[in-house]
Amino acid sequence: MRRCKVMGRLWLTVLFWMFALGGCAPFADYKMLRRTVPWVAPQFVPWSAERMASSICPDIGGVYRRGVALNNEFPGYGIVYEDGGINLNPVVVTLQASKEPIAVPELPSNYTKEQWIAMAKERTRQQQAFYAKSIAYVSHEAHSLVIRVTDNEQYNRVASIDLRQAGIGCSNGALIIRQFAGGQDTHEGKAPRSIRAKETQFRVLPNGNLEAVNYDLDWYGENTRATDWKKRVFIYERMK
Repeated sequence: MRRCKVMGRLWLTVLFWMFALGGCAPFADYKMLRRTVPWVAPQFVPWSAERMASSICPDIGGVYRRGVALNNEFPGYGIVYEDGGINLNPVVVTLQASKEPIAVPELPSNYTKEQWIAMAKERTRQQQAFYAKSIAYVSHEAHSLVIRVTDNEQYNRVASIDLRQAGIGCSNGALIIRQFAGGQDTHEGKAPRSIRAKETQFRVLPNGNLEAVNYDLDWYGENTRATDWKKRVFIYERMK
């Protein structure tokens, strides 16, 4: 009888540690998981001004149509901290920004559903018209990429990206920017249950247009459904 009690305690101890370790599974080693992302471009090399003159890093400078859409291709995943407070995602610094020239009248306090729908449609119409005529001026300045978006009338937005940041490099004639969403440890020792990876490749096509290829991957998480990279291709017409 005594032996049965001892064996019972041993089994309870084993089960406790099995559940304890199992409960830690969602809070995985995110450093390891980030290092094992199967990036699309395997021959990724850090950006440098010297490589831009070669076939490794392209000069994507130019003037392009649909400037707002092109501007949105650049980093926007937010901050993912590594040890020491280092942000793994590249940061865009806004140097100047104007308010979008969208003139939609304010609704009265007692607005109806029909009025709200009409306002939303008008806002969408004005935004689409503005986005369609917006222009992006892209230039390399020292170790930075500067993007100026304007409609040549009211709007002017200037942003800069330091190309020496982590997650920026080149491969096979493309400028590549990599970003993470989720997967950082918090000060409480907990972490999100998922990691999402994004890789954007910029290439200058033979006709001078700029191609931006976005790859998204749900790399880790309880609700992960994607088992391969989702690919989207956008072309921005060069004006000069």
